[in-house]
Amino acid sequence: MTAPPGTTATTATTVGGAGRVRRHVGTRMPGRDRAWRGTRTIITLAGVDAPSADAMRATLRRLAALDPGHRLFRRPGTLFTPARPGPSAVTRWFPVPPAELDDFCDRMVLELDGPAGDPDAWQRHLYDRADPDLPFRMATGDGLVAVSVEHPLLDGRPALAFLAELTARAQDGAPPTAMVRTGPRHPLATALAERYARDPRRLSATARARRDTIAAEPPGTPHRPWRPDFASASGAGDPAVLPALRRWRARNTPGVTRTAVLFAAARAALIETGLPPSPGLHVLADNRRYLPGPADLHGNFSVGVYLDPPDPLDPVSIAGALDTGLGAGRPLATMTLLAARAQLRRPAGPARTVRATPRPSLVLNYLGRLREIERVSWRAGCPPRFLAASTPGHPELVTFTLTEIMGRLQVSAAFHASTFDPALVRRAVDALCADPVGLLERAGAGRPGAVAAG
Repeated sequence: MTAPPGTTATTATTVGGAGRVRRHVGTRMPGRDRAWRGTRTIITLAGVDAPSADAMRATLRRLAALDPGHRLFRRPGTLFTPARPGPSAVTRWFPVPPAELDDFCDRMVLELDGPAGDPDAWQRHLYDRADPDLPFRMATGDGLVAVSVEHPLLDGRPALAFLAELTARAQDGAPPTAMVRTGPRHPLATALAERYARDPRRLSATARARRDTIAAEPPGTPHRPWRPDFASASGAGDPAVLPALRRWRARNTPGVTRTAVLFAAARAALIETGLPPSPGLHVLADNRRYLPGPADLHGNFSVGVYLDPPDPLDPVSIAGALDTGLGAGRPLATMTLLAARAQLRRPAGPARTVRATPRPSLVLNYLGRLREIERVSWRAGCPPRFLAASTPGHPELVTFTLTEIMGRLQVSAAFHASTFDPALVRRAVDALCADPVGLLERAGAGRPGAVAAG
């Protein structure tokens, strides 16, 4: 059965042998997926040779023929009609019956009419067109391909891989065989066993690891009414930006990763444009590193870890916080705790108020160079653009996603326009794309005596 718009499927039925009707009870949504209920991610490629909607639908049908039980062909829902419908009630995945797969594949693809225009406007357009019955959707139009995915279905890593594979195969007509792989059946248990069963001493190391905590809000802090209002701002640097950043890093912070340097520059960009962030930063960590061998795990296996470096504008200080805060298996332990809580608790609803004078709570996600995205067919002479944004889970969160595509720095910021002025966030993104070295120099990063700001 197909759920009406705005609802989720609760059960599905098929006719078994001798005309018996068999009730599908679906599969229980693990805690590592439940923790992301209510969050949606939009990833867009602009400047690409966009395949037609029919070509994309044909590619999805080929995938359904290769693997009808693939994760993409699922609907979220519950076994029973929830007393309080909505994302918090979703607890199971239900397979799309074989007889409905062709229609489901057709509905999974949106055709964008006319020129793409502003890619950030299309990000918002796709976000607003979310359909709870379709947790994974592709959109394609003039020079633009995008994926819109409910976060409980996939985290960023498989969403990127699926976007690249479906786009490339729709362009060349080949079957999407790279998507037909099987990951570990119980990945969290497998990762915990790999990490701790082989060396139980690691348990005590994890327990002793430093844990930074967010300072409590002072009593009596004034608040104002608030409502969610998803927004994104994005940009791309020219080809000279990354070489200049490499030279600055070699000269000022040798041995420090580009991740730490870009994280410092992102904070500097917000400060310079009048949006000084709160202390500390949230870093997204992928726990697939703890699985044995190459792990092709779909679903969710990433977690945010809060770090509070002594000087959040100094790449050396940030690098030390990353080493300490992400070492000793802390991301895996954090995800285990969050997954356990998500099995027992409903996710909190959207906040109703925000501080009268909000400050960005910085979330940073560095994806590195995305070679699978580079391999799709791009338009000649058209600079590539990559945009990624997810629902901010708190009114004051501002998430920067940074990556490299064909030698260009790509920056996206996701935030709530009901909290921060979109013009200021866009100025910060533009500054980071145009001149991260200038931001670092003006902030005094990498120099002896640099002091914390914000």
